[in-house]
Amino acid sequence: MIPKIIHQVWIGDEIPEDYQESIESVKKHFSEWEYKLWLNDENRQFIKDNFKWFLDSYDKYEKDINRADAVRYFQLYKYGGMYVDMDIDVYENFDHLLLNSSCCLFPFIHRDYFKVKGWETILSNCMMASIPGHEFFEKIILHLKSDIVYKMLNDKSDDLMEVFAKAGPIFLTRMYDMYRYIHTDIDILPIIDAEPNENTIVYHKSLCKWIKDK
Repeated sequence: MIPKIIHQVWIGDEIPEDYQESIESVKKHFSEWEYKLWLNDENRQFIKDNFKWFLDSYDKYEKDINRADAVRYFQLYKYGGMYVDMDIDVYENFDHLLLNSSCCLFPFIHRDYFKVKGWETILSNCMMASIPGHEFFEKIILHLKSDIVYKMLNDKSDDLMEVFAKAGPIFLTRMYDMYRYIHTDIDILPIIDAEPNENTIVYHKSLCKWIKDK
């Protein structure tokens, strides 16, 4: 069973005010879950204490968003639970959808951008859930070390694609494509909306504050 732990990560300056409403929506609708906010040096210390073999790679990332993308996989592998981006609004509790799952991934909502790039289906790392020690996440963290997905990227001139391939949604999607037939217990839950409506469960604002740090 997926542990009732919410993980959120922030690396950088003070958390912007326009994230606060989203953060509170997560806490409100998952009030029975433990809440863990990982900040700045705490993320690096976590890697140093638990995955020292990755620390050099972690430190060598050029952008904070790369570190924020990478560390969430390690946190889910170590503790399990659900990772949620800080610009996600939760409209209602959905833990009943996770009850019988050992690993849940969620489709990316901004598909048009990726379709132009030749990617028909994209999974987002903005929200993920897993039991601790899941073998799929073990493979993920090992592949982060090799940087294999970025090395295979045809177009390295697009800064966004670089971020997405280093440890973001393109990296996650490629990992799923590689291992989906081995790890058949991975559930895909299409519950994230790009625009809120009367049936919305989760709304991703995609504030992308990290873009200024490109």
